[in-house]
Amino acid sequence: MHPVPVRAGLDGRSAGAGPSTCSAASTATAATAREALPELREPARDEDPGHRVDVAAALWSAGGEQDLVLSVLSEGLAGERRLQRYDALRTISRMGTGAAGLLPALRGLWPSPEKSGGWVAGTLAVALWQVGREPDESVPALLHAWSEHWGNRLGAAEAWARTVSAAAPAVPLLRQELASARRHDNTGGRGRNRYRCADDERLLRHGRAVIAVVGS
Repeated sequence: MHPVPVRAGLDGRSAGAGPSTCSAASTATAATAREALPELREPARDEDPGHRVDVAAALWSAGGEQDLVLSVLSEGLAGERRLQRYDALRTISRMGTGAAGLLPALRGLWPSPEKSGGWVAGTLAVALWQVGREPDESVPALLHAWSEHWGNRLGAAEAWARTVSAAAPAVPLLRQELASARRHDNTGGRGRNRYRCADDERLLRHGRAVIAVVGS
């Protein structure tokens, strides 16, 4: 199991402290999380909504308390903190059709740029695809997310690669990406995060797979 990093969220919350650390560690191994179910139920009602979302992810990994998990994630989607919505969307994506009850809330976020803009747009688009499985709904969201923030491109490409028959509208974007000498994750900054080579290789691989099927 990988160590849980301490990261400061956009809302100033330290995601590696308190119940968040517990939940992230529990999520890593479902078997361990099952043993922790009694201890996880209480922090799922924590006063901090961000902590509740973290613990809900662990509860779902443990296979328990689905009603409680969906309730907490619904609150997370409605919250004011962008990182809280992002974390809730990630868990919803992992739940797939098991989170179908949250589709109305996901669809309600889509027309709201202040709540679903930037890198949150990518997580929302992937959640719409994973939960709803409706290409007519998810493909436009994925196209928007691709252009909204460079960090959304890998998730969009992965979704298109899994729904190749509906990915034709993405072919021009993917062709442009494959032809670009400046990689999508070269932000022009400094430090180790300037390039994420493994992510970029995955993006290219997914793009080629889509073009090979629907790009002719």
